[in-house]
Amino acid sequence: MNIAEQTRFKIMLLAHKEELQELEQAQLDQTTVGMDATQGQQMAQGTQSRRTQELARIDAALQRIANGSYGRCVQCNEDIDMRRLETNPSITHCSQCTK
Repeated sequence: MNIAEQTRFKIMLLAHKEELQELEQAQLDQTTVGMDATQGQQMAQGTQSRRTQELARIDAALQRIANGSYGRCVQCNEDIDMRRLETNPSITHCSQCTK
C-alpha cells in the first residue's frame, strides 16, 4: 500500500473516530435529559460497548498505519483487498482468514 492510500485510510479512520466520539457525547447528553431510567441505561450500555469496541479497532488500525503494517492481514500477513478496506477501514483479516 502506498503512502497516498495510507493517508486516505487514515483520514477515513480519523473521521469515523471523531463521529463516534461525537455520538458518544450526544448519547451522554440524551441519557441525562429524558428516557425511562432503566431502559435508557440498558440501551446506553449496549451502544457504549459497541462504540468502545469500534474505537479500539480504529485505534489499532491507526497504529498499524503508523508502524507500516496497515492493509496486511494480521493472521497470514497477506494484503487485504482494497475493496474490503474501503468497506471497513478497521478490518484486520483478509477474506481467506475470515472464513
